[in-house]
Amino acid sequence: MTAVESSANHSTSRKLSPEEAEQTTQRLYYQQQEKSKQWDDKRQQILAKVRPESKVITGEELSALVQRVYDQQVERKKKTKETLKAKQDALIPEGKSITEGELQEMVQRMYYTENEKKVKTMSSLRQKYQPAPPKKTLEKEQMEESAKRLSSVDWDKRERELYEKHVLPQEPKTAKLTKVQIQETATRLSTTSK
Repeated sequence: MTAVESSANHSTSRKLSPEEAEQTTQRLYYQQQEKSKQWDDKRQQILAKVRPESKVITGEELSALVQRVYDQQVERKKKTKETLKAKQDALIPEGKSITEGELQEMVQRMYYTENEKKVKTMSSLRQKYQPAPPKKTLEKEQMEESAKRLSSVDWDKRERELYEKHVLPQEPKTAKLTKVQIQETATRLSTTSK
Protein backbone atom coordinates (compact mmCIF):
# COMPACT_ATOMS: atom_id res chain seq x y z
CA MET A 1 0.00 0.00 0.00
CA THR A 2 1.36 3.44 -0.97
CA ALA A 3 1.50 6.51 1.23
CA VAL A 4 -1.32 8.19 -0.68
CA GLU A 5 -3.59 5.17 -0.34
CA SER A 6 -2.86 4.83 3.36
CA SER A 7 -3.57 8.53 3.99
CA ALA A 8 -6.77 8.27 1.94
CA ASN A 9 -7.90 5.25 3.95
CA HIS A 10 -6.87 6.96 7.17
CA SER A 11 -8.86 10.16 6.45
CA THR A 12 -11.98 8.32 5.33
CA SER A 13 -11.91 5.76 8.09
CA ARG A 14 -11.75 8.28 10.94
CA LYS A 15 -14.81 10.38 11.67
CA LEU A 16 -14.93 13.25 14.10
CA SER A 17 -17.51 13.19 16.79
CA PRO A 18 -19.78 16.25 17.01
CA GLU A 19 -17.83 17.53 20.03
CA GLU A 20 -14.50 17.17 18.23
CA ALA A 21 -15.89 18.89 15.13
CA GLU A 22 -17.16 21.75 17.29
CA GLN A 23 -13.80 22.06 19.05
CA THR A 24 -11.94 22.07 15.72
CA THR A 25 -14.30 24.69 14.31
CA GLN A 26 -13.97 26.85 17.42
CA ARG A 27 -10.18 26.51 17.39
CA LEU A 28 -9.85 27.45 13.71
CA TYR A 29 -12.43 30.25 13.94
CA TYR A 30 -10.94 31.87 17.04
CA GLN A 31 -7.43 31.38 15.69
CA GLN A 32 -8.44 33.38 12.59
CA GLN A 33 -10.17 35.99 14.74
CA GLU A 34 -7.04 36.36 16.86
CA LYS A 35 -4.85 36.83 13.77
CA SER A 36 -7.27 39.42 12.40
CA LYS A 37 -7.24 41.26 15.73
CA GLN A 38 -3.42 41.25 15.79
CA TRP A 39 -3.30 42.67 12.25
CA ASP A 40 -5.79 45.40 13.20
CA ASP A 41 -3.80 46.28 16.32
CA LYS A 42 -0.56 46.48 14.32
CA ARG A 43 -2.26 48.67 11.70
CA GLN A 44 -3.64 50.98 14.38
CA GLN A 45 -0.17 51.31 15.93
CA ILE A 46 1.33 52.27 12.55
CA LEU A 47 -1.48 54.76 11.87
CA ALA A 48 -1.07 56.26 15.35
CA LYS A 49 2.61 56.96 14.58
CA VAL A 50 1.79 58.60 11.24
CA ARG A 51 -1.44 60.42 12.13
CA PRO A 52 -1.10 63.66 14.08
CA GLU A 53 -2.90 63.87 17.35
CA SER A 54 -6.37 65.33 17.08
CA LYS A 55 -6.90 68.47 19.03
CA VAL A 56 -10.12 69.53 20.70
CA ILE A 57 -10.95 73.16 19.93
CA THR A 58 -12.31 75.22 22.78
CA GLY A 59 -14.93 77.91 22.39
CA GLU A 60 -12.35 80.70 22.55
CA GLU A 61 -10.16 79.05 19.91
CA LEU A 62 -13.19 78.53 17.70
CA SER A 63 -14.22 82.17 17.91
CA ALA A 64 -10.60 83.24 17.20
CA LEU A 65 -10.58 80.92 14.18
CA VAL A 66 -13.88 82.35 12.90
CA GLN A 67 -12.52 85.86 13.50
CA ARG A 68 -9.37 85.07 11.53
CA VAL A 69 -10.99 83.17 8.67
CA TYR A 70 -14.31 84.93 8.12
CA ASP A 71 -14.42 88.29 9.85
CA GLN A 72 -11.00 89.40 8.62
CA GLN A 73 -11.96 88.49 5.04
CA VAL A 74 -15.13 90.56 5.31
CA GLU A 75 -13.16 93.46 6.77
CA ARG A 76 -10.51 93.21 4.01
CA LYS A 77 -13.21 93.20 1.32
CA LYS A 78 -14.85 96.24 2.93
CA LYS A 79 -11.53 98.13 3.01
CA THR A 80 -10.86 97.29 -0.65
CA LYS A 81 -14.30 98.57 -1.61
CA GLU A 82 -13.72 101.81 0.33
CA THR A 83 -10.30 102.28 -1.30
CA LEU A 84 -11.75 101.83 -4.79
CA LYS A 85 -14.59 104.22 -3.98
CA ALA A 86 -12.10 106.83 -2.75
CA LYS A 87 -10.03 106.49 -5.96
CA GLN A 88 -13.17 106.84 -8.05
CA ASP A 89 -14.31 109.89 -6.10
CA ALA A 90 -10.87 111.46 -6.57
CA LEU A 91 -11.30 111.26 -10.34
CA ILE A 92 -14.58 113.20 -10.30
CA PRO A 93 -14.15 116.86 -9.32
CA GLU A 94 -16.34 117.91 -6.42
CA GLY A 95 -19.28 120.21 -6.89
CA LYS A 96 -19.26 119.94 -10.65
CA SER A 97 -22.29 118.51 -12.36
CA ILE A 98 -22.58 117.71 -16.02
CA THR A 99 -25.14 119.61 -18.04
CA GLU A 100 -27.27 118.02 -20.73
CA GLY A 101 -25.25 119.71 -23.47
CA GLU A 102 -21.94 118.48 -22.05
CA LEU A 103 -23.39 114.98 -21.77
CA GLN A 104 -24.49 115.03 -25.42
CA GLU A 105 -21.08 116.33 -26.46
CA MET A 106 -19.37 113.49 -24.56
CA VAL A 107 -21.65 110.90 -26.15
CA GLN A 108 -20.98 112.41 -29.57
CA ARG A 109 -17.23 112.34 -28.99
CA MET A 110 -17.06 108.93 -27.35
CA TYR A 111 -19.56 106.98 -29.42
CA TYR A 112 -20.52 108.54 -32.72
CA THR A 113 -17.09 109.90 -33.66
CA GLU A 114 -15.39 106.64 -32.76
CA ASN A 115 -18.02 104.68 -34.67
CA GLU A 116 -17.42 106.79 -37.77
CA LYS A 117 -13.66 106.20 -37.48
CA LYS A 118 -14.26 102.48 -37.20
CA VAL A 119 -16.49 102.44 -40.30
CA LYS A 120 -13.93 104.42 -42.31
CA THR A 121 -11.11 102.14 -41.21
CA MET A 122 -13.12 99.02 -42.04
CA SER A 123 -14.06 100.30 -45.49
CA SER A 124 -10.45 101.26 -46.32
CA LEU A 125 -9.20 97.88 -45.14
CA ARG A 126 -11.93 96.11 -47.08
CA GLN A 127 -10.97 98.04 -50.25
CA LYS A 128 -7.32 97.22 -49.67
CA TYR A 129 -7.64 93.51 -48.85
CA GLN A 130 -11.00 92.56 -50.39
CA PRO A 131 -11.31 94.61 -53.56
CA ALA A 132 -14.55 94.27 -55.48
CA PRO A 133 -14.13 92.03 -58.51
CA PRO A 134 -14.18 93.93 -61.80
CA LYS A 135 -17.56 93.94 -63.47
CA LYS A 136 -17.74 91.79 -66.55
CA THR A 137 -19.15 93.37 -69.64
CA LEU A 138 -19.98 91.52 -72.79
CA GLU A 139 -19.26 92.99 -76.15
CA LYS A 140 -22.01 93.18 -78.73
CA GLU A 141 -20.79 90.12 -80.66
CA GLN A 142 -20.58 88.04 -77.48
CA MET A 143 -24.12 89.02 -76.47
CA GLU A 144 -25.53 88.17 -79.91
CA GLU A 145 -23.74 84.81 -79.89
CA SER A 146 -25.05 84.00 -76.43
CA ALA A 147 -28.61 85.01 -77.34
CA LYS A 148 -28.47 82.92 -80.52
CA ARG A 149 -27.10 79.92 -78.65
CA LEU A 150 -29.80 80.16 -75.96
CA SER A 151 -32.72 80.82 -78.31
CA SER A 152 -31.91 78.41 -81.12
CA VAL A 153 -31.65 75.22 -79.11
CA ASP A 154 -32.88 72.02 -80.70
CA TRP A 155 -34.92 70.89 -77.70
CA ASP A 156 -35.56 67.38 -79.03
CA LYS A 157 -31.87 66.81 -79.60
CA ARG A 158 -31.05 68.31 -76.19
CA GLU A 159 -33.62 66.08 -74.50
CA ARG A 160 -32.21 62.96 -76.22
CA GLU A 161 -28.67 63.88 -75.15
CA LEU A 162 -29.73 64.38 -71.54
CA TYR A 163 -31.74 61.14 -71.60
CA GLU A 164 -28.77 59.19 -72.95
CA LYS A 165 -26.39 60.83 -70.51
CA HIS A 166 -28.40 60.57 -67.27
CA VAL A 167 -31.33 58.13 -67.63
CA LEU A 168 -30.00 55.30 -69.78
CA PRO A 169 -27.05 54.46 -67.52
CA GLN A 170 -29.49 54.06 -64.61
CA GLU A 171 -31.86 51.66 -66.36
CA PRO A 172 -31.33 47.94 -65.73
CA LYS A 173 -29.50 46.00 -68.40
CA THR A 174 -31.56 43.39 -70.26
CA ALA A 175 -30.00 40.48 -72.09
CA LYS A 176 -31.31 39.63 -75.55
CA LEU A 177 -32.01 35.96 -76.10
CA THR A 178 -31.75 34.24 -79.44
CA LYS A 179 -34.65 32.23 -80.84
CA VAL A 180 -32.90 28.99 -79.90
CA GLN A 181 -32.41 30.15 -76.30
CA ILE A 182 -36.05 31.22 -76.07
CA GLN A 183 -37.20 27.82 -77.38
CA GLU A 184 -34.97 25.95 -74.89
CA THR A 185 -36.22 28.07 -71.97
CA ALA A 186 -39.86 27.53 -72.98
CA THR A 187 -39.32 23.77 -73.27
CA ARG A 188 -37.52 23.59 -69.91
CA LEU A 189 -40.22 25.58 -68.11
CA SER A 190 -43.17 23.77 -69.68
CA THR A 191 -41.98 20.23 -68.90
CA THR A 192 -42.25 18.84 -65.41
CA SER A 193 -39.34 17.03 -63.95
CA LYS A 194 -39.93 13.68 -62.23
